[in-house]
Amino acid sequence: MTVEGGLPLALLDVVDIPLRRCVDDPIHPEDWIIETANNWKPAGRMHPIALSQLKEQPQDLWLESTDRTDRATGKFLLQRPSHQSLYLVRPTDFRVELTCERKSLENGDERKRIRARFIYGGQKYQMNLTDPVFTEKYCVRFPAVGAKASVVRPPHGDRCLLCVSLTPEFYGYHYKVVAAVLELP
Repeated sequence: MTVEGGLPLALLDVVDIPLRRCVDDPIHPEDWIIETANNWKPAGRMHPIALSQLKEQPQDLWLESTDRTDRATGKFLLQRPSHQSLYLVRPTDFRVELTCERKSLENGDERKRIRARFIYGGQKYQMNLTDPVFTEKYCVRFPAVGAKASVVRPPHGDRCLLCVSLTPEFYGYHYKVVAAVLELP
């Protein structure tokens, strides 16, 4: 993603994005179709101190079952009042686990997994972490295939906000991911 002039976007950049129309998806009410004929225009940068004002406090993170905190069904999500598919929340006990396992015995390919673990609202959650900036900085040393998970505790500890998001439906579930880790000052 770039803005007018070819500059890359970064977390906390404020950008004017031309929108065509709302997607009108009840599970993803924030989704819009972007007008691709016009360029995105830089409009400033948010100061990190202002981040704490954006923190949301939902009762839970789409918690359908305490057994699997990383997914929810569309039926469950549609029954929730004032539903949204993105939250910016402050976790406790935030850490990341890195694992490496074999995809299959035939080809021997490795599958590296990056899972965020944290507590929110008294509930333990674990979900995939997809933030490329965070993973490039902190998730570089994976254990050997089949070895015990490596645990990463970022230097900012729990002084962060997590942007937690729902994926589109995949095999009957909307998966929960940590899309961004925003360090608080």
